[in-house]
Amino acid sequence: MALSILPNAFGQPALTPEQIKKLNEFFEKEKNTKDPITQLRIGDLFRLGIFGKEKRKEAMTWYLKSAKQNDPRAFYRLGVAYLKGDKGFSGQGIPGILEDQKKAFEYLHRAAKLGLPQAFGLVAISYESGRGTEKNLVSAYGWYFLHHQKSQNDRSEKHLIRIQKVMTPEEMKKGVAFADMLSKLISGLKEEQPSDK
Repeated sequence: MALSILPNAFGQPALTPEQIKKLNEFFEKEKNTKDPITQLRIGDLFRLGIFGKEKRKEAMTWYLKSAKQNDPRAFYRLGVAYLKGDKGFSGQGIPGILEDQKKAFEYLHRAAKLGLPQAFGLVAISYESGRGTEKNLVSAYGWYFLHHQKSQNDRSEKHLIRIQKVMTPEEMKKGVAFADMLSKLISGLKEEQPSDK
């Protein structure tokens, strides 16, 4: 598939003219697709500037198409785009997109509720800081707890330890109960999803 030649955000070499030609052919073939994964990948091509840096903002159109079909990765990409605006993370911002913490939270929260682990931590940070939503330490703790359960990374554990210092035992207990409820909700949603098999 043409997408296998995509550079990643960590500095793979620039694409050759032949690779760009293959990606353009892929786009021409797939531009009317209704498949949310393909729409997401086309959005990535635009975001990376494959079709020209001046067209990078078109990534948002493709992410929205994919999000309309409840693809959690599309909600995540939209949320991250609004989180930092055109500055972006690691220079991956989308020109012309203004930072909007409320929109960022709404998209990231949707991705998290659809079970995308990458979104759990960002939603927790938003609840902890009140960025884009009302500050709520119990919700923050629940999302951090769930993130730690699903990812087992040091960063989520550090967040849990840090937030515990400003919470009562009762609040932490409520946070764990909230994480348990979220986990069951997310598991139930995944069971309802049709299988790819």
